[in-house]
Amino acid sequence: MNKTIILFGFVSMCLLSALFITGFSTLVTANPIPTPIIMMPYEYIEATISLDEGVMTAKVNGTYTFENFEYGFVTMDYPVPPDSEGISVRMNETLLDWEIIDTIYPTVVGNFTMIRWLIEPVPNHFNVTTYYEHPVPLLDGNYTFLYAMGTGRFLADYPKLTTAYVTIRIDMDVAHPETLNLYTIEHSNGTWIWKPANYTATPENGTWKITSTFQSGDFEPLEEDLLLTFIPRFHYQVVVDNQTFNVYTITNSTVSNFNFSLPLKQISFNVTGLEGTTGFCNVTIPKTLLESLWDNNYTVLIDGSPPLTQSETSNDTHTFLYFTYIHSEHEVAIVPEFPTWTPMLLLLMVLTVAIAIYKRRLLKTPIH
Repeated sequence: MNKTIILFGFVSMCLLSALFITGFSTLVTANPIPTPIIMMPYEYIEATISLDEGVMTAKVNGTYTFENFEYGFVTMDYPVPPDSEGISVRMNETLLDWEIIDTIYPTVVGNFTMIRWLIEPVPNHFNVTTYYEHPVPLLDGNYTFLYAMGTGRFLADYPKLTTAYVTIRIDMDVAHPETLNLYTIEHSNGTWIWKPANYTATPENGTWKITSTFQSGDFEPLEEDLLLTFIPRFHYQVVVDNQTFNVYTITNSTVSNFNFSLPLKQISFNVTGLEGTTGFCNVTIPKTLLESLWDNNYTVLIDGSPPLTQSETSNDTHTFLYFTYIHSEHEVAIVPEFPTWTPMLLLLMVLTVAIAIYKRRLLKTPIH
């Protein structure tokens, strides 16, 4: 019997035929389970997010466990981001052919592409594993990673509950745990509804390991997409007197052209964002660098002028410079700050020299 199954990140499959719908009412009230039917009791999603040649990239692996009761072949549809690369699909150890189909899967971050593959014959028990990678979009200053659990909203019935186990790893160098947010996204009456989701974040081998579990109701599919957002954290190295210092920025702007000039004793970089919006940046600098480079006398300039707002906090080892600005594109510079009396001293020195020169000229002028 032919059947189309819709799979998606964190969401399940569904059997849509009238035969299944008729059998579903029997399934609710009777035992044993009527056939034919396919169930997907578990799905395991693992994603890794890191900078790859300057591009924030997600590499996504999915494993889906199936139990088949009397189907000879099945067609499966699966949504992926439209800019995905390296797509592969396997049934157990067998590499499957797939194709792009005309159907789209709408999400809060835009439409996803659907791919399709065929399994024939269908084992009684089997796993489908998928892989793809794609750039993570920067939206409103947040990197936004979506893995869909919500295909169930397109399905009429579902034979059993599904449990989704989610693990997402993010390099510590690109995200701070306080900026991580996990949501489920529900589509209702033409509106996307964001709901905070429970998760744990623990350090593991230079990454933040984010884990969460989702479960459908009895005889219901999962119907909400999963969305992870985080503000990017960028890592740079500054070398002074053969000593390397790590400098970090957390910002809702796009950062480029980071530069350190030892002769000028200056750290500079460009920030870019949607024109007219408010940008912020938090720069984390080791206290030892502040002492070595600026003797703790420094200032932040945006295109040569003070920021819109500025504050400073610190702990035992680091200082955190927070400042804001109005977006378009700007150059941020952290430079030495002269004491307030320095300009007056320089003016006084100039005046003293000028007076001395004037007096010398008077002495050399002949009297008639």
